[in-house]
Amino acid sequence: MYGLPRREQERHAALDSGEQRDGGLVNNAGIYPGATTALTGEETFDRVYAVNIKAPFFLTAAIAQAAAYLASDEASFVHGAVLDVDGGRTAVAVIAA
Repeated sequence: MYGLPRREQERHAALDSGEQRDGGLVNNAGIYPGATTALTGEETFDRVYAVNIKAPFFLTAAIAQAAAYLASDEASFVHGAVLDVDGGRTAVAVIAA
């Protein structure tokens, strides 16, 4: 914690002591092109936009659908289950011959 601003040190101390709960983190993925704006090409910008903007947006949409389902009467039988929120990828089985 050395080198952190005082406010951050106090927040960490409150979290460590149990006085405060962190809000949680859903998505912390991101990329940076490593170049100045003037030197960043369209292809790199599109990749940065896809990872930093589009991915969290669609992840949030998928989680919202799962939360709405779990809050509905249709999920009244669901207890202690793991719900995959992956856009349906685990529902598709690929069998290699």
